[in-house]
This record gives sequence, structure tokens and C-alpha cells, in this order.
Amino acid sequence: MPKIPLAGVIGSPIAQSKSPQLHGHWLRFYGIKGHYVPMDVAPDNLADVLRYLPKAGFVGVNVTVPHKERALELADIVTDTASKIGAANTLTFQSDGQLHADNTDG
Repeated sequence: MPKIPLAGVIGSPIAQSKSPQLHGHWLRFYGIKGHYVPMDVAPDNLADVLRYLPKAGFVGVNVTVPHKERALELADIVTDTASKIGAANTLTFQSDGQLHADNTDG
């Protein structure tokens, strides 16, 4: 049976984020199976959480304060855009285990 993909947003605090409502709307609107989960992650736990999420079925996450710069440092693959900005706001978990970082803020 195919797994339902998971995605989310990581920050601290995260309760103010509108991303879950926004992405949840588009998942429902287009009939895409999946869930978008808000996660309040303390800075000291970021590396561990990012290593665990793919094992829990996550395909990627958006990143917000205070984690954008650290997320870039933890990435295995970094787009030119993220490198130039010096931060990552979009992470995808590659099938080979690598962490891909991008930034859509620019």
C-alpha cells in the first residue's frame, strides 16, 4: 500500500504560521493525498529532527525562524539561490538520504 506523503513547517515558535492552513487548502483543492504538519522544534533539536523526519514519512519541510541559516549548514545539497541568500526555507529529503536546501524568499 502506498504511503501518504507528509510535509510540514519547522520553526520556534510555530503556532503563528499560516502555512498549515494555506498548504492544507491546496492539498484539498487539488485532491492531493498528504498532510502538512506544523512542528515547533527547539534549535538544539533541529539536526536530530531533520535526520528523523524522512524515516517518519516526510518528503520535505519549509523552514522558518530561527532555523533558516542552520538548515543551510546541515544540507548536503544547496541551490545557488540558497547559497547566495545564506539561508534555506525549503528542504527536501532525497531518496539517497541527502538533504536538499533551497530558498524561495528571494
